[in-house]
Amino acid sequence: MFAMFSCCSVNYLTVLAGGVSSLILGALWYSPMLFGGLMSPCKEPNRSMANCFVSEFINSLVMTWGLLALFNLIAPDTLVDGLQAGALVWLGGVFPALMSNHIWKGESLTDTLIAAGHHLAMISIVAALNFYMN
Repeated sequence: MFAMFSCCSVNYLTVLAGGVSSLILGALWYSPMLFGGLMSPCKEPNRSMANCFVSEFINSLVMTWGLLALFNLIAPDTLVDGLQAGALVWLGGVFPALMSNHIWKGESLTDTLIAAGHHLAMISIVAALNFYMN
């Protein structure tokens, strides 16, 4: 009965590593060294940065878990296979969703492309974690 969920058996240490990696990547990505001067990661004036970090950490845990479950299904044999699968997830799912926000919510193209790059980098990190930790 629960055989369809066998793909969802993931290494939770890898999920935690993905969540922590996301915070580190985000701190660098949105710092003044990279794109911090172009975009603020938390734009709502009534939300604290701590709230943004906690929310993003939870979001990253969920994303990492979902990607690891997908990788369990497709079972990439090499790091390159995992990176290619991650790139397809990004190209077919993440990037179009971000572009919809640009189109319908009027987010700037710069903000959209910076966020898209961040997500591609994070998916690549999860693919690498999956290869090296599982």
